[in-house]
Amino acid sequence: MASWFALMVNDLPKVLQVCKCLMYADDLKIYTSIKSTVDSELLQQDIDAIGHWSELNDMHFNVDKYRVMTFGRLQSHVEQFYTLLGCPIQRVVEIRDLGVLLDPQLTFRNHILACCKSAKKTLGYVMRTASHFSDTRVAMVLYNSFVCSKLEFDEMTWGPYEAKYIVMMERLQRKFARYIFRRIYGYYPFLYPSLFVIGMVGMETLEVRRAVHTVVHYLRLLRGGVDNPAALSGVGPFVPARGSPHLA
Repeated sequence: MASWFALMVNDLPKVLQVCKCLMYADDLKIYTSIKSTVDSELLQQDIDAIGHWSELNDMHFNVDKYRVMTFGRLQSHVEQFYTLLGCPIQRVVEIRDLGVLLDPQLTFRNHILACCKSAKKTLGYVMRTASHFSDTRVAMVLYNSFVCSKLEFDEMTWGPYEAKYIVMMERLQRKFARYIFRRIYGYYPFLYPSLFVIGMVGMETLEVRRAVHTVVHYLRLLRGGVDNPAALSGVGPFVPARGSPHLA
């Protein structure tokens, strides 16, 4: 069934004239740069082309899922109303895409807040449940499976760059690290620095883990293990010129 569906939608990108598209399973997103009303009209033409394609192939879209959103850091945008097969497309200022909450400036602040709130609730449950097991490895497995997975899901897209959000996420892991330290060594590390506690229980900070995951991802990208031509086009090795002070 999946192969049949992929075959049916394989020619959809060809109907677009100015827009680029992202396709994942039965999900379609088209995007382009809008700098004037002319760009808006071209975008509408591509939307009309998609509508015509859907009628021609008898593959109708779910009207309730139409959304349009503008991304950018400028204070003023060209905000045009768009329609698909006569149905107006709802304009939004926030949307969840594949589990990530997107905002117009791509700060991901609301996503981080929601992520930390959910992880905090789950962390309490994990610590209460793990207390019934004498082996602390059970707690580590539960933490990595139910808490850390929330804090690291698609982290390369939304990883925090503002100090307060970095600290907000690290605070959750520090709480768990101190819990594990008490379980292992028999006393609570009130006076010990957080980095020391995290190291003593065999963990790394979330910030370090994000850096490692990023390096591994781009190594796989350069070696052909990740199929992402758009990202690959923006990545290249930097070779200092001969005689550069960096080579000294």
